[in-house]
Amino acid sequence: MLNVYLAGEIHSNWREEIIQLCEKEKLDVKFTSPVTDHEASDNCGVEILGPEERNILKDRKGANINAIRTKKYI
Repeated sequence: MLNVYLAGEIHSNWREEIIQLCEKEKLDVKFTSPVTDHEASDNCGVEILGPEERNILKDRKGANINAIRTKKYI
């Protein structure tokens, strides 16, 4: 099995197209990708670690959680 991380922009359905084409060809590929739900991605830090009074700290928490996830999949 080949593991592929689908990095890149999250505003279109290009990932789904690739996955569907690979499934159609019966390729043995496992796909992972960043969180493509913007709100979920932005809020994951405060959802896991608790609220922040300042947006910069909220954003930093989210970015750090997302970075851990990305490093694991890559």
